[in-house]
Amino acid sequence: MRIASAEPAARWNVPTAPGIATAGGGVPVFTAEGRPLGAIGVSGSPTESDIACAEAGVRAAGLRATRP
Repeated sequence: MRIASAEPAARWNVPTAPGIATAGGGVPVFTAEGRPLGAIGVSGSPTESDIACAEAGVRAAGLRATRP
């Protein structure tokens, strides 16, 4: 089965995996130098608002949500 979607999780067919729930609102976290640290996720509002909130948290911590 193939799912046509711009969402990465849908491209990987993750939503159909048992025991997996997907939601938008996650962003990667990098050091100021661009080294990957992990990710942060926020949910509860529309995806665009969740992403903005997550990115604001990353910036408040002095980190980056994108590679430099």
